[in-house]
Amino acid sequence: MSRFVEVIDLPLSPIAASESLAAFERAAEWDPGVFAATRLDPRAPRGAGTRFEGVVGLLGRRVPLASRAGG
Repeated sequence: MSRFVEVIDLPLSPIAASESLAAFERAAEWDPGVFAATRLDPRAPRGAGTRFEGVVGLLGRRVPLASRAGG
């Protein structure tokens, strides 16, 4: 079985990097396929059921996206 390992130097601690990736509302900062993302219930704790909406790229078009975090 093949294994691929990628090493990326970041100016963040591993915990800060993980928290940034887990915050989907910040996806446009690190995912070039996401144009915008908004957390719909920002005052509620993040977890299962957290709702988001955004705009993603699909086949050269910008497509609205609604999502609910699973758990």
